Amino acid sequence: MTEAAPAAQLEVGMQTYLGSVDAIAAICRDRIYGLRRPQQGSPEDQLPAVMISRTQTTTQKLFCGTDDLWQAEVQVDCFAMGASVFKLAKAVKRALVDFSGMMGETTVDEVTLINEFPVDDPDPGVERVTQVYTIFYVEDLSDDD
Repeated sequence: MTEAAPAAQLEVGMQTYLGSVDAIAAICRDRIYGLRRPQQGSPEDQLPAVMISRTQTTTQKLFCGTDDLWQAEVQVDCFAMGASVFKLAKAVKRALVDFSGMMGETTVDEVTLINEFPVDDPDPGVERVTQVYTIFYVEDLSDDD
């Protein structure tokens, strides 16, 4: 995995964490992506897979500056051929709901599932479940790199 830009640190941390969960790795191996899922090869070669994308980020402005605790809304899409997508989605949900701790190098305070729904994927035979999470995490904006 390449070094991430600071804005993507949460997503890279999620990829690292989800890839370390045995139940998820057993289903999709290392096919956990950010933003785009590769399109080379047949669906059988590409799936099952998980895709992570941040859809919103907010923080609290305090009198003394911006708080280090950030809130992100993250969409996690699970892809698979047929009904096995529900097994993958359940494994992802078990790994993320109420999580608190380290995701890669990112300190996560709390993860909450706010929505989950199946999606009609345009690729024939491909099933998709979308999950939307609110994640509170720490991001230090100081120049101490």
